[in-house]
Amino acid sequence: MTSTGMCGYHRHMICVIIKYLHPSFRYLWMILPFYLVHPALADGGSGTTSFSFVRVIPGARQAALGGAFSSVGGDVNNLMWNPASLARIQTKQAVVTYANYVLDIQYGFMGYVHPLRSNQAVGFGIQYLSFGTFQETTPSDPTGSQLGTFGADDLAIALSYSRQFGAHLSGGANLKFLYERIQEASMDGIAVDMGLHLSIPSRRLNGAVVLQHAGVVRSGLAGRRDPMPLSIRAGAGYTPAHLPLLILLEIETGRSHKTAGRIGGEFNIRDQVFLRVGYSSTASDLRLETSDSRLTGVTSGIGVQAKSYRLDYAVTPTLRLGTVHRISLTFRFE
Repeated sequence: MTSTGMCGYHRHMICVIIKYLHPSFRYLWMILPFYLVHPALADGGSGTTSFSFVRVIPGARQAALGGAFSSVGGDVNNLMWNPASLARIQTKQAVVTYANYVLDIQYGFMGYVHPLRSNQAVGFGIQYLSFGTFQETTPSDPTGSQLGTFGADDLAIALSYSRQFGAHLSGGANLKFLYERIQEASMDGIAVDMGLHLSIPSRRLNGAVVLQHAGVVRSGLAGRRDPMPLSIRAGAGYTPAHLPLLILLEIETGRSHKTAGRIGGEFNIRDQVFLRVGYSSTASDLRLETSDSRLTGVTSGIGVQAKSYRLDYAVTPTLRLGTVHRISLTFRFE
Protein backbone atom coordinates (compact mmCIF):
# COMPACT_ATOMS: atom_id res chain seq x y z
CA MET A 1 0.00 0.00 0.00
CA THR A 2 1.38 3.44 -0.89
CA SER A 3 2.02 6.09 1.75
CA THR A 4 -0.91 8.11 0.42
CA GLY A 5 -3.11 5.06 0.64
CA MET A 6 -1.95 4.39 4.17
CA CYS A 7 -2.80 7.95 5.19
CA GLY A 8 -6.25 7.58 3.69
CA TYR A 9 -6.69 4.25 5.46
CA HIS A 10 -5.64 5.77 8.81
CA ARG A 11 -8.13 8.62 8.46
CA HIS A 12 -10.91 6.19 7.56
CA MET A 13 -10.18 3.99 10.57
CA ILE A 14 -10.14 6.98 12.94
CA CYS A 15 -13.54 8.04 11.62
CA VAL A 16 -14.96 4.55 12.14
CA ILE A 17 -13.56 4.26 15.67
CA ILE A 18 -14.82 7.68 16.74
CA LYS A 19 -18.27 7.08 15.27
CA TYR A 20 -18.99 3.70 16.81
CA LEU A 21 -17.21 3.49 20.16
CA HIS A 22 -19.79 5.62 21.96
CA PRO A 23 -22.51 8.12 20.94
CA SER A 24 -20.74 10.91 22.85
CA PHE A 25 -17.88 10.70 20.36
CA ARG A 26 -20.03 12.62 17.90
CA TYR A 27 -18.75 15.81 19.55
CA LEU A 28 -15.23 15.02 18.35
CA TRP A 29 -16.33 15.95 14.84
CA MET A 30 -15.95 19.56 15.94
CA ILE A 31 -12.17 19.19 15.53
CA LEU A 32 -11.72 16.14 13.31
CA PRO A 33 -12.46 18.01 10.02
CA PHE A 34 -9.16 19.89 10.40
CA TYR A 35 -7.39 16.55 10.08
CA LEU A 36 -9.45 15.38 7.13
CA VAL A 37 -9.38 18.44 4.91
CA HIS A 38 -6.18 20.36 5.65
CA PRO A 39 -3.77 19.43 2.82
CA ALA A 40 -0.57 19.67 4.85
CA LEU A 41 -2.00 17.53 7.62
CA ALA A 42 -3.90 15.01 5.54
CA ASP A 43 -0.88 14.18 3.43
CA GLY A 44 1.33 13.82 6.48
CA GLY A 45 3.75 16.18 4.81
CA SER A 46 6.80 17.61 6.48
CA GLY A 47 8.39 20.99 6.09
CA THR A 48 10.25 23.80 7.82
CA THR A 49 8.33 25.41 10.67
CA SER A 50 8.95 27.90 13.44
CA PHE A 51 9.10 27.09 17.16
CA SER A 52 9.71 23.37 16.67
CA PHE A 53 10.66 23.10 20.36
CA VAL A 54 6.95 23.05 21.32
CA ARG A 55 6.84 19.43 20.12
CA VAL A 56 9.20 18.33 22.90
CA ILE A 57 7.31 15.98 25.26
CA PRO A 58 6.80 17.95 28.50
CA GLY A 59 6.72 15.35 31.30
CA ALA A 60 8.55 12.16 32.24
CA ARG A 61 5.34 10.13 32.50
CA GLN A 62 4.39 11.14 28.95
CA ALA A 63 7.87 10.43 27.63
CA ALA A 64 7.96 6.95 29.17
CA LEU A 65 4.65 6.18 27.41
CA GLY A 66 5.99 7.21 24.01
CA GLY A 67 4.05 10.46 24.05
CA ALA A 68 0.69 8.65 23.82
CA PHE A 69 -0.89 10.78 26.51
CA SER A 70 -3.65 13.02 25.12
CA SER A 71 -6.42 10.69 26.33
CA VAL A 72 -5.15 10.59 29.94
CA GLY A 73 -7.33 12.65 32.29
CA GLY A 74 -6.73 14.26 35.65
CA ASP A 75 -2.98 14.90 35.32
CA VAL A 76 -1.28 18.31 35.27
CA ASN A 77 1.39 16.83 32.98
CA ASN A 78 -1.20 17.00 30.18
CA LEU A 79 -1.36 20.80 30.34
CA MET A 80 0.71 21.31 27.19
CA TRP A 81 -0.50 18.09 25.51
CA ASN A 82 -4.31 18.26 25.84
CA PRO A 83 -5.84 21.11 27.88
CA ALA A 84 -9.29 19.49 27.67
CA SER A 85 -8.24 16.81 30.16
CA LEU A 86 -7.55 19.35 32.91
CA ALA A 87 -11.24 19.61 33.87
CA ARG A 88 -10.92 16.08 35.30
CA ILE A 89 -8.50 17.32 37.97
CA GLN A 90 -10.17 17.40 41.39
CA THR A 91 -7.43 19.02 43.51
CA LYS A 92 -4.72 21.58 42.81
CA GLN A 93 -1.71 20.09 41.03
CA ALA A 94 1.76 21.32 40.10
CA VAL A 95 4.64 19.70 38.24
CA VAL A 96 8.33 20.42 37.66
CA THR A 97 10.27 18.58 34.93
CA TYR A 98 13.94 18.59 33.99
CA ALA A 99 15.62 16.85 31.07
CA ASN A 100 19.31 16.67 30.23
CA TYR A 101 18.73 16.49 26.50
CA VAL A 102 21.14 15.48 23.77
CA LEU A 103 24.25 17.58 23.05
CA ASP A 104 24.01 19.27 26.49
CA ILE A 105 20.64 20.83 25.67
CA GLN A 106 18.74 21.61 28.88
CA TYR A 107 14.95 21.39 29.03
CA GLY A 108 12.53 22.41 31.74
CA PHE A 109 8.77 22.44 32.22
CA MET A 110 6.65 23.83 35.04
CA GLY A 111 2.88 23.64 35.25
CA TYR A 112 0.08 24.39 37.66
CA VAL A 113 -3.66 23.61 37.47
CA HIS A 114 -6.30 25.08 39.75
CA PRO A 115 -9.76 23.47 39.74
CA LEU A 116 -12.78 25.78 39.83
CA ARG A 117 -16.41 25.23 40.62
CA SER A 118 -18.80 23.79 38.04
CA ASN A 119 -16.23 21.27 36.75
CA GLN A 120 -13.84 23.87 35.38
CA ALA A 121 -10.10 24.40 35.72
CA VAL A 122 -7.48 26.98 34.82
CA GLY A 123 -3.78 26.42 34.41
CA PHE A 124 -0.42 27.98 33.72
CA GLY A 125 2.63 26.39 32.12
CA ILE A 126 6.17 27.29 31.07
CA GLN A 127 8.46 25.36 28.70
CA TYR A 128 12.11 26.35 28.43
CA LEU A 129 14.83 24.97 26.18
CA SER A 130 18.43 26.15 26.42
CA PHE A 131 21.05 25.25 23.83
CA GLY A 132 23.88 26.55 25.98
CA THR A 133 26.65 28.82 24.73
CA PHE A 134 28.58 28.74 21.47
CA GLN A 135 31.90 30.19 20.42
CA GLU A 136 31.38 32.89 17.83
CA THR A 137 33.70 32.62 14.82
CA THR A 138 34.31 34.45 11.55
CA PRO A 139 36.48 33.69 8.49
CA SER A 140 39.06 36.14 9.83
CA ASP A 141 38.91 34.66 13.35
CA PRO A 142 38.08 30.93 12.91
CA THR A 143 38.89 30.15 16.56
CA GLY A 144 36.75 32.94 17.94
CA SER A 145 39.44 34.03 20.35
CA GLN A 146 38.52 37.71 19.94
CA LEU A 147 34.75 37.40 19.58
CA GLY A 148 33.42 35.69 22.68
CA THR A 149 30.32 33.51 22.94
CA PHE A 150 26.59 33.70 22.26
CA GLY A 151 23.54 31.76 23.40
CA ALA A 152 20.31 30.32 22.06
CA ASP A 153 17.11 29.49 23.90
CA ASP A 154 13.38 28.95 23.45
CA LEU A 155 10.46 29.83 25.71
CA ALA A 156 6.73 29.03 25.72
CA ILE A 157 4.18 30.37 28.20
CA ALA A 158 0.69 28.87 28.22
CA LEU A 159 -2.57 29.95 29.85
CA SER A 160 -5.08 27.09 30.03
CA TYR A 161 -8.82 26.76 30.51
CA SER A 162 -10.91 23.59 30.61
CA ARG A 163 -14.48 22.66 31.49
CA GLN A 164 -16.74 19.62 31.42
CA PHE A 165 -19.82 19.38 29.24
CA GLY A 166 -21.89 16.76 31.00
CA ALA A 167 -20.63 13.60 32.63
CA HIS A 168 -18.40 12.35 29.81
CA LEU A 169 -17.13 15.19 27.64
CA SER A 170 -14.74 18.03 28.41
CA GLY A 171 -13.11 20.68 26.27
CA GLY A 172 -10.21 23.03 26.73
CA ALA A 173 -7.80 25.47 25.14
CA ASN A 174 -4.33 26.92 25.62
CA LEU A 175 -3.27 30.43 24.68
CA LYS A 176 0.49 30.33 24.16
CA PHE A 177 3.13 33.01 23.83
CA LEU A 178 6.26 31.75 22.07
CA TYR A 179 9.76 33.22 21.97
CA GLU A 180 12.99 32.09 20.34
CA ARG A 181 16.43 33.71 20.45
CA ILE A 182 19.72 33.03 18.68
CA GLN A 183 22.49 35.48 19.55
CA GLU A 184 20.95 38.94 18.98
CA ALA A 185 18.21 37.73 16.63
CA SER A 186 14.82 36.72 18.00
CA MET A 187 11.25 35.96 17.01
CA ASP A 188 7.94 35.64 18.79
CA GLY A 189 4.49 34.29 18.07
CA ILE A 190 1.06 33.51 19.45
CA ALA A 191 -0.63 30.11 19.16
CA VAL A 192 -3.63 28.23 20.50
CA ASP A 193 -4.32 24.58 21.30
CA MET A 194 -7.88 23.22 21.28
CA GLY A 195 -8.88 19.79 22.51
CA LEU A 196 -11.71 17.47 23.46
CA HIS A 197 -11.52 14.69 26.02
CA LEU A 198 -14.05 11.89 26.48
CA SER A 199 -14.23 9.64 29.53
CA ILE A 200 -16.48 6.56 29.66
CA PRO A 201 -15.81 4.89 33.04
CA SER A 202 -18.38 2.13 32.44
CA ARG A 203 -16.29 0.95 29.49
CA ARG A 204 -12.95 1.88 31.08
CA LEU A 205 -12.32 3.94 27.96
CA ASN A 206 -10.99 7.45 27.26
CA GLY A 207 -10.64 9.29 23.97
CA ALA A 208 -9.22 12.60 22.79
CA VAL A 209 -8.69 14.81 19.76
CA VAL A 210 -6.31 17.79 19.92
CA LEU A 211 -5.42 20.54 17.47
CA GLN A 212 -2.13 22.18 18.44
CA HIS A 213 0.02 25.18 17.55
CA ALA A 214 -2.49 27.06 15.39
CA GLY A 215 -1.27 30.64 15.30
CA VAL A 216 0.91 33.31 13.77
CA VAL A 217 4.58 34.26 13.83
CA ARG A 218 4.58 37.93 14.79
CA SER A 219 8.24 38.63 14.09
CA GLY A 220 10.50 36.35 12.10
CA LEU A 221 14.06 35.24 12.81
CA ALA A 222 16.47 37.15 10.55
CA GLY A 223 13.52 38.27 8.44
CA ARG A 224 12.21 34.75 7.83
CA ARG A 225 8.73 33.69 8.96
CA ASP A 226 8.17 29.96 8.69
CA PRO A 227 4.67 28.75 9.59
CA MET A 228 3.67 27.36 12.96
CA PRO A 229 4.14 23.58 13.53
CA LEU A 230 0.40 22.91 13.25
CA SER A 231 -0.49 19.35 14.24
CA ILE A 232 -3.42 17.21 15.25
CA ARG A 233 -3.62 14.07 17.36
CA ALA A 234 -6.29 11.49 18.08
CA GLY A 235 -5.82 9.12 21.00
CA ALA A 236 -7.54 6.48 23.07
CA GLY A 237 -6.90 4.83 26.42
CA TYR A 238 -8.26 1.56 27.75
CA THR A 239 -8.00 -0.25 31.09
CA PRO A 240 -8.80 -4.00 30.87
CA ALA A 241 -11.14 -5.39 33.51
CA HIS A 242 -9.43 -6.89 36.57
CA LEU A 243 -5.98 -5.87 35.31
CA PRO A 244 -3.97 -2.87 36.65
CA LEU A 245 -2.85 -1.87 33.16
CA LEU A 246 -3.47 1.30 31.15
CA ILE A 247 -3.11 0.88 27.37
CA LEU A 248 -2.70 4.02 25.27
CA LEU A 249 -2.79 4.50 21.50
CA GLU A 250 -2.30 7.69 19.52
CA ILE A 251 -1.87 8.88 15.96
CA GLU A 252 -0.46 12.28 15.04
CA THR A 253 0.16 14.19 11.86
CA GLY A 254 1.35 17.70 11.23
CA ARG A 255 2.92 20.34 9.08
CA SER A 256 6.47 19.61 10.28
CA HIS A 257 6.40 15.80 10.32
CA LYS A 258 4.87 12.75 8.72
CA THR A 259 1.95 10.80 10.12
CA ALA A 260 3.18 8.88 13.15
CA GLY A 261 1.84 6.41 15.67
CA ARG A 262 2.44 6.10 19.40
CA ILE A 263 1.66 3.35 21.88
CA GLY A 264 2.18 3.15 25.62
CA GLY A 265 1.45 0.92 28.58
CA GLU A 266 1.44 1.68 32.30
CA PHE A 267 1.37 -1.25 34.72
CA ASN A 268 0.63 -0.71 38.40
CA ILE A 269 2.79 -3.38 40.01
CA ARG A 270 1.98 -2.10 43.50
CA ASP A 271 -0.38 0.54 44.82
CA GLN A 272 2.29 3.21 44.53
CA VAL A 273 4.73 1.91 41.89
CA PHE A 274 4.16 2.14 38.13
CA LEU A 275 6.20 0.59 35.32
CA ARG A 276 5.89 2.19 31.88
CA VAL A 277 6.94 1.38 28.34
CA GLY A 278 6.15 3.03 25.04
CA TYR A 279 7.01 3.42 21.40
CA SER A 280 6.86 6.38 19.02
CA SER A 281 7.43 6.10 15.28
CA THR A 282 8.43 9.78 15.16
CA ALA A 283 11.98 8.64 15.97
CA SER A 284 12.29 6.63 12.74
CA ASP A 285 14.41 9.34 11.12
CA LEU A 286 17.13 8.69 13.72
CA ARG A 287 17.52 5.00 12.90
CA LEU A 288 20.84 3.61 11.77
CA GLU A 289 21.44 0.66 9.48
CA THR A 290 22.19 -1.66 12.40
CA SER A 291 20.24 -4.23 14.34
CA ASP A 292 20.35 -2.00 17.43
CA SER A 293 18.44 0.69 15.55
CA ARG A 294 15.25 -1.22 16.25
CA LEU A 295 15.40 0.25 19.76
CA THR A 296 15.02 3.77 18.39
CA GLY A 297 11.63 5.07 19.44
CA VAL A 298 11.31 2.68 22.39
CA THR A 299 10.79 4.47 25.70
CA SER A 300 10.55 3.30 29.30
CA GLY A 301 10.26 4.63 32.81
CA ILE A 302 8.98 4.28 36.33
CA GLY A 303 6.74 6.25 38.66
CA VAL A 304 6.57 6.20 42.45
CA GLN A 305 3.64 7.69 44.35
CA ALA A 306 4.09 8.80 47.97
CA LYS A 307 1.13 10.52 49.62
CA SER A 308 0.61 13.77 47.68
CA TYR A 309 3.78 13.46 45.58
CA ARG A 310 4.72 11.43 42.54
CA LEU A 311 8.22 11.02 41.14
CA ASP A 312 8.46 10.00 37.47
CA TYR A 313 11.53 9.03 35.47
CA ALA A 314 11.83 8.29 31.75
CA VAL A 315 14.65 7.22 29.45
CA THR A 316 14.56 7.64 25.68
CA PRO A 317 17.45 6.14 23.66
CA THR A 318 18.08 7.86 20.33
CA LEU A 319 21.23 5.88 19.38
CA ARG A 320 22.69 8.44 17.01
CA LEU A 321 22.30 11.36 19.40
CA GLY A 322 22.53 9.67 22.77
CA THR A 323 20.02 8.96 25.53
CA VAL A 324 17.56 11.47 26.94
CA HIS A 325 16.75 11.30 30.67
CA ARG A 326 13.71 13.07 32.13
CA ILE A 327 12.60 13.43 35.71
CA SER A 328 9.34 14.97 36.93
CA LEU A 329 7.96 15.72 40.37
CA THR A 330 4.19 16.15 40.60
CA PHE A 331 2.50 17.70 43.64
CA ARG A 332 -1.14 17.49 44.73
CA PHE A 333 -2.56 20.05 47.15
CA GLU A 334 -5.74 19.62 49.16
